[in-house]
Amino acid sequence: MLVPVFVQVHAGYISSPVALFILTAEAILFVIALRKNWYAVNKRAVLIGGAILSVVLLSGALIRIYSFNEYQSARLRNWLAHFGIGSYADNADSTINYVNSRLYDTFTKSNLIGGSDAAVEVMKEVPSYRNDLILGSVAANCGIIAMIGVILCLALLSVYMFRISMRQTNSLGCIVGCSCGVAIGLQSLSNVLIVFGILPLTDSILPFFAIGISFAVVDYILLGLVLSIYRYKDIRREKTVERLTLRSVE
Repeated sequence: MLVPVFVQVHAGYISSPVALFILTAEAILFVIALRKNWYAVNKRAVLIGGAILSVVLLSGALIRIYSFNEYQSARLRNWLAHFGIGSYADNADSTINYVNSRLYDTFTKSNLIGGSDAAVEVMKEVPSYRNDLILGSVAANCGIIAMIGVILCLALLSVYMFRISMRQTNSLGCIVGCSCGVAIGLQSLSNVLIVFGILPLTDSILPFFAIGISFAVVDYILLGLVLSIYRYKDIRREKTVERLTLRSVE
């Protein structure tokens, strides 16, 4: 889990937020595998050790960003200052303050139901208002209730994808379905937290809503995989296969 992500970050192919996203997804899948007893290990010891390792790695990543990368360091410092921790970075607080303040103005000027011209005008001044921060555009054009509905639908979809996958009778279907659920769920959660200023401002997409054909194709492929897994959930039972194998050996 660690080596390929470290190599990609060190080579500059992926950013630190993307690496954190990948490691979080892998950690969730690993915990699912432990829960299903796929590994003959002491689950409690592994989980405690993994939690300690995660804290160490996260601390190291934050120190690296804070100390060596000026641009990302400014974003991190401004995000912490947004919560009253430390001070804003010189000549950099304008970016995060501008985006967060514009989003706040958008939400305050949006109607509960229906579009608001004032909110739309404010949202048009925000970079990536059609992609990373599209939830603000939904609130401005359709209303706060519509935005809440989008968030709830994505949350329910992610939960349902996990529910379908965890009930599978074979390991392959379970882990593939859970992978799809993790991808959709983490993308949705991170995008919502970024829009509301809880996470640092960074690149993020909202599944099924972000502008871009490649993002839409990937999201629908993930959803199609889960639907296929559900449709063929009874086509291959591992216990039945094991019994047939034992009979053939005898």
